[in-house]
Amino acid sequence: MPNKVAGPIHALTLQLLAKGIIELTIDTSEVFNVGTTKLMAKHVHIKMGVSKSNGFALPAILDLALWNGLNYVESIASVVSQLETTN
Repeated sequence: MPNKVAGPIHALTLQLLAKGIIELTIDTSEVFNVGTTKLMAKHVHIKMGVSKSNGFALPAILDLALWNGLNYVESIASVVSQLETTN
């Protein structure tokens, strides 16, 4: 994947993480390695966040309020088009 296309995907992932739409977890068998050099990327997993709204727990991706303020594009084609016009 070209570096220029990875940037927007990285930015979206960080926004999803900051809003709690996705969460990072560590394998339970590797929790003791947190804070050491033995913890590796393969031990970290992404899971769907949970939103508690109006007394109900629902997948965070369905909580429309969490999407407010996020900057994202709807297709990779629009990202490529924007990059081509700026270069």
